[in-house]
Amino acid sequence: MSHRVYHDEVFATIPLKWNSHNEIFTKLRDKCYDIKKFKVDHLKDYICEVTNSHKNAVRLWRVNVVDEVGIKEKLKDENEMKPRLLFSNYFQGELYDKAEFAVTNIHVIAIISIAGPSQQDVLQVPLKSIEDILKSVLEDFTSRISETHTSRSDTYISQFDCYDIPLKDRDLPKIAAIIKRNVINNLRVDSLHSYAKTDFNILVCGGAPGIGKTQLAVFASIRKNLLLKDAERLFIFLHIDEFQLIFKWDEGRDDKLFKYIINNFAPEYMHGNSSHFTFVQEFFSGTAREAAVREKEASKFTLESIKCPMLLMKSIIQIVDFYAEKYSAEKINGEYMWKLCSKFLHIIQDTGGLPRVLQYMLTLCFEELNTEGEFFRKISEQDFGNISRLTANKLQSLYGIYNTIRASNKIAWELLYHCVMEKLVAPGDCLDPNNKTDTIENLETETHVILKESKKPGHYYIEMPFLFVVLYNDILRIVPIKQDWEIFVAFYEAFINNMLFEREEKSEVTLEELYRGAHGKNETLNKIVELKKLHVCQSMQQFPCSNITSLHDNKPIKWEEGNDLVVNGKGAPFGDSFVARKILHDPENFNALMITQDKWDYNGKSLTKLEVIKESIKNLKSLVKKSESIINYHDPCCITIIVTTRKYNFDYGQLPEDVLVIDKTNFEKYFGRIFSSRAAFFLDKDINPNFSELAKIKNIVPDIGEVTAGKIAEKRPYYNLNDFLDKHQGIKRQKLDEANIKLDFFPFDL
Repeated sequence: MSHRVYHDEVFATIPLKWNSHNEIFTKLRDKCYDIKKFKVDHLKDYICEVTNSHKNAVRLWRVNVVDEVGIKEKLKDENEMKPRLLFSNYFQGELYDKAEFAVTNIHVIAIISIAGPSQQDVLQVPLKSIEDILKSVLEDFTSRISETHTSRSDTYISQFDCYDIPLKDRDLPKIAAIIKRNVINNLRVDSLHSYAKTDFNILVCGGAPGIGKTQLAVFASIRKNLLLKDAERLFIFLHIDEFQLIFKWDEGRDDKLFKYIINNFAPEYMHGNSSHFTFVQEFFSGTAREAAVREKEASKFTLESIKCPMLLMKSIIQIVDFYAEKYSAEKINGEYMWKLCSKFLHIIQDTGGLPRVLQYMLTLCFEELNTEGEFFRKISEQDFGNISRLTANKLQSLYGIYNTIRASNKIAWELLYHCVMEKLVAPGDCLDPNNKTDTIENLETETHVILKESKKPGHYYIEMPFLFVVLYNDILRIVPIKQDWEIFVAFYEAFINNMLFEREEKSEVTLEELYRGAHGKNETLNKIVELKKLHVCQSMQQFPCSNITSLHDNKPIKWEEGNDLVVNGKGAPFGDSFVARKILHDPENFNALMITQDKWDYNGKSLTKLEVIKESIKNLKSLVKKSESIINYHDPCCITIIVTTRKYNFDYGQLPEDVLVIDKTNFEKYFGRIFSSRAAFFLDKDINPNFSELAKIKNIVPDIGEVTAGKIAEKRPYYNLNDFLDKHQGIKRQKLDEANIKLDFFPFDL
């Protein structure tokens, strides 16, 4: 038997012999093998040993010819020898027909990938195609993955591939048009046609992660390997990923590699002339877009930026649908039932549309936590809180977010501030005045900062998926993310207050600045109050009372000093939280109590003007009745801030003077994009017939009883209002309009 390493006629012979018992055996090194027990893997190990090659770089084929033309025809997948199978499986006739048995009838071709270690006397050749290369590179990866899932049954074949996620929200037609234009310009370059180098575009895709010098002889080698004639054209799409790493390589070097690539290499193989028949389209992806622009010399190629925005929720849903189809997920009325699982919708929304975060989350759902493909079948049994936390942990391990925060607490707070307050940044901005190296550009390149283009040229918004905020909160303890809404709202109010006080160094603000986007009369919104740094305290008692103490340490809370935002004791007739503030520049009022009342959902009922007035009066009465208990706070002006998941059924212009309102219509303005998305999800769920419970449906939709409410639940999903009304002829649009009910149909209306 012979095996051949496919290049300059290098052969090695392996003996196959009969013994005295009419058994075939072979000898490799000092070890003998019975051919009936001899595996392809044994031969592969031997070839790796003698050629000093990595096992994953070696592939074996069964052939029965030895000429080069015949060999090339035989190198097909069906002839490739699988390591786990017996060698004899591939040579039944040659081995067991004694009359025909001959060593020269048995041939194995061994091809060693160019990626493997080279041997001094062995020239290696590249694999035939990109598919072959990927298959070789991923061979070890897939074997390790299969070993990881030991709990999976041997008969189960996974339908999930984390690298198979469909591309969404990417302008592929634009990219194709740019490449087409480059190719046409290249083909037309001759003595009669001339194009400026700026007519050619190098594609650059820069953004958040998640999103030796190249020798020109490489392309000559490719042409030679493909047996191309001199006049035959070769088109290569060269993708250089993580191109920011080239800048690290370039540090301290005079011959800058990246500068060479875009200013010398590209003109040679993109612009070219009539004597060049190799065209190379370059595509750089990484996290250093600004640095790439700086390296480009004038009058050279155009750098065309390819936008990679965060995924829209519609696209996220389409991606999950892609896997729902693969797993044959259950449908209801033609739609996949998973879309009626609000908790799953909630956590995929928390990915913020960052593709890599979504990838990790889906890997957990479809592979690691559900090893038999049962995720959709058992969706009601899933622990979505655990899935969310495990996804956050995976992000931490990959991005090192904790290290970034601990390395510079100041920068961490600044990133969060700019994100929540929606402040614009430029690439050269330094968030820490004492640290000039950590510019926005460097933070984008080195860490996990995500930038979103604004309408102002050269300026960006900082974006963070909610799961990133969870990790920030682990270290900074910003808000109690998993606490009751009342406590969350109090911590968020203190957070905004402290950002304005410490970051913007403001000593006074209007209520309009403090409660961004709140509805209220101008005379209330324009009131100016003094700012102090706030701490959040939970009271053991129900305020108002003579003394209140901290639930944390039982120490007195000196709320009159205005340094504490107090979360009131449970069941208090007063507000859910309050803070004492000084009103400035107002001769009639000096002391103020800002009282926050969290009016959450009450079975889907709208909040009336009368309820608002009653809420304000209730707070005032509590103070009057207990006037002696707050004698150290003279004649306070009480302003009630109602934060609600309910919708008002009256004009906001009719609000009393001492009331501000934050509701569904202005949640995003007040809470910012990060927190409002979570709040809005719960708000929408309450007025969404796709999710609402029967009790809530009866209160949301006018004049219906339990029977109709049950039918509404049965006929889900609903795509829009017309679909809803068509399925329920007895419900009239006019009734909904008169009741000021605007139904939501997420996620089917995206």
